[in-house]
Amino acid sequence: MLFYLHFKTGKTGTPQIITTKSGGDSLSGGGISLVYVNIDSLMAKYEHVKKIKSELEQKRKSSEGQFAAKADAFEKEYRQYQEKGPSMTQEQAQQTEALLTQKQQTLVQMKEELSQKLSENELKENQIIQKNISEFLHKYNETHNYTFILATGNGGSILLGDENLDITNEVVDGLNKEYKQIKN
Repeated sequence: MLFYLHFKTGKTGTPQIITTKSGGDSLSGGGISLVYVNIDSLMAKYEHVKKIKSELEQKRKSSEGQFAAKADAFEKEYRQYQEKGPSMTQEQAQQTEALLTQKQQTLVQMKEELSQKLSENELKENQIIQKNISEFLHKYNETHNYTFILATGNGGSILLGDENLDITNEVVDGLNKEYKQIKN
């Protein structure tokens, strides 16, 4: 996209370098205007994201606590078996071992299920956040009429942008305002 904008061909057939800024708000040329949002900053400042991160952390700690309690109970039961093992009959030892193996498998399954549930919950919340941001940007753009609203951040494809084209703070303020209205 930037390559296209940089070497866009004019009516004369020669490359035209686009450097015009319209009102200091966007990069424009031939009817094209663009701005960008720093996703890292947006995610760090958006109140809904902060709330979701906190909730997910609480759920993770709760799941870890549930699992730890069951794992501790299993370890206690296993230690009791080791202490009583020599005094057990072979049949009792086999039954106890089978029961302990079944409980261990249940623990492994529980850990996997808790992990999967947390991952699914995080994915669902991230999709909601992305939807909220996208919907907000559509509404925001109704009054600003940008051709493109790009995203930048760590690992992004935009390595450097003119700070005059950065609308991150406006977007964060708008998203937080909407979030507070929905929350109340």
